[in-house]
Amino acid sequence: MVARKRKSGKRSGASSKRRRKAPTLIFFIDECLGGPLLAGALRSAGAQAELARSHFPEGAKDVDWLPVVGARGWVVLTKDRYIRRRELEIEALINAGVRAFVLTAADLTGPEQAAVFVKALRKITRICQGSRKALVGAVGRGGSVSLLPLPRRRRR
Repeated sequence: MVARKRKSGKRSGASSKRRRKAPTLIFFIDECLGGPLLAGALRSAGAQAELARSHFPEGAKDVDWLPVVGARGWVVLTKDRYIRRRELEIEALINAGVRAFVLTAADLTGPEQAAVFVKALRKITRICQGSRKALVGAVGRGGSVSLLPLPRRRRR
């Protein structure tokens, strides 16, 4: 009987697949959400957050900041439910490849808004890591997240 040569149980470095670490998401907080309270809650939950007022003048139009935020790959958090209904905003959002999540409950206090987004953070992150294209998600009062339909891609 011939003895078999034992194989190492460990894979060599050449044959093992390295897992790519998903890029860190940066959440852009639209000025309509206020900001510091939500940013603090997101940071406490381990996320990175940027305030609109740190990058754009107060009252900046959506069509002006959406392309910049999209180019940076940031994820927009807003409560502006019309951002997906106004023609110019839709066009800017789609062309810039922006991933936006809209809080649908209008009557929440600042701390309640922060709690909802923190609760939805894992779902939002999972959706964003699975898609680099433009999308709009609705974030419900209880932290539920659902994707909303967008019109077909438009070019200027």
